[in-house]
Amino acid sequence: MKNVTKLFFCILCLMATAHSIDSLETKIPGTAEDYFPFIVGMVKHFEVLEPYATGETRYGYHICTETDNIKGERFGLIEEIMFLGPMKIKNTQIYAISGNQVFLAVTEGPSGKTKYTTRPIILKMPKTKEEIVEWSYHHERGKDTVYKCEAKYLPVLKTQWDEFRHLIIVKKSTYSDGDLWGVEKEYYAKDYGLVKCERFNPQGELVGMASYEVSKIEK
Repeated sequence: MKNVTKLFFCILCLMATAHSIDSLETKIPGTAEDYFPFIVGMVKHFEVLEPYATGETRYGYHICTETDNIKGERFGLIEEIMFLGPMKIKNTQIYAISGNQVFLAVTEGPSGKTKYTTRPIILKMPKTKEEIVEWSYHHERGKDTVYKCEAKYLPVLKTQWDEFRHLIIVKKSTYSDGDLWGVEKEYYAKDYGLVKCERFNPQGELVGMASYEVSKIEK
């Protein structure tokens, strides 16, 4: 009888452990800062997806230069350098993390003009692997252009640089006067942030020269 009782409790323990592991796996992804980290000095090099991958920095690179905490929000300044033929174009963006959302707070273009945004949501975290989070916002210059977004979990993504595990895909569809103008998919990897961006025309075809993925990461 004692052996039967011990066996019964062992089975219960195994079932409880398996259930606990399943629960943990289901609850991934994590926090917004896990997938949009502000790591000062981290440089991510990108190259365009077409006509072919070379492993070189053919699109540009992103570097986080400053961080701060203000009134419960986490801010990060990211310099985005893009190559357009022989030209090097610099944009500076300040992002804010509040709760499980990432906002674009301030932007500065090549002209040096600083612009405070209407804080559009760049990334909104799902709570589990199965959940799909949806949101939308209007273009700051008018209500004729609407961005409809959704975020969901992706377990793995292979790029020319590395294989990333645990990602959030943000799909943004742009509509103007009710017509679809294009779709953008951004892939945010845990501990690294943005590692790939795909842009599609209204017909669903990949616009390769406007799409890019990470080719090298330096910390």
